[in-house]
Amino acid sequence: MALTAALLALVGPAHAAAQGRAPEFAPYAAARFTPDLAAWAKATGARQAILAFHNANGIDCTGQWPADEAALLDKVQAFRALGGAVIVSTGGWNADDLAGRCPDAQSLADAYQLALDRMGVTRLDVDVEAGDRHDNLDAAEVDLRSAALKRLQDAYRARGRRLQVSLTLAVSPERGLDPRPLYVLQSAKAAGVEIAVVNAMVMNFRDEPSTTTMGKRSIQALLKLRGQLE
Repeated sequence: MALTAALLALVGPAHAAAQGRAPEFAPYAAARFTPDLAAWAKATGARQAILAFHNANGIDCTGQWPADEAALLDKVQAFRALGGAVIVSTGGWNADDLAGRCPDAQSLADAYQLALDRMGVTRLDVDVEAGDRHDNLDAAEVDLRSAALKRLQDAYRARGRRLQVSLTLAVSPERGLDPRPLYVLQSAKAAGVEIAVVNAMVMNFRDEPSTTTMGKRSIQALLKLRGQLE
């Protein structure tokens, strides 16, 4: 099982306290390996994981996991029996993103809804990145995604439920969010999306200073992001 640690950065400790919750830890679990989440939970005591990634099938507005869905669901149910909670994640680096395949906001919202319903969860992580084949930071695609998330949250509210959305975005120690990742937040805000968590990708900055001062530079990036969020 491959797990990549993810630091979930809220607007700040004061905001978290005001909302009655502590900052969270939820690592990414690579769905393609059909991870044994229950075994991991027993070994670590952790009870949250982000299952990544659910994306397009490469043809149309149909979502799929990179592994057998029934086998994944079995692992999720075993994890849930121990008190575990799964967050469904879509996107990722160079992803064949559903937002690039679905023709409109409603069909994209429906695709997200199907993935959430099948896993029985009400938390969606959206990892928005560019790549050498798929540029998922394209402004039109970003705006379509924001509109779909708004529709989806409204549909949950109409049923007396809440869909919690997190946005995973690349940051740098010098700038925090660059203009294109920052636009993901601006677009979501303009669309009326309620953002519960901003997940800063404090990892592998791919520069020489980070080889010896990764911890310091990660904190620097988080502080830059915090200022932007505030």
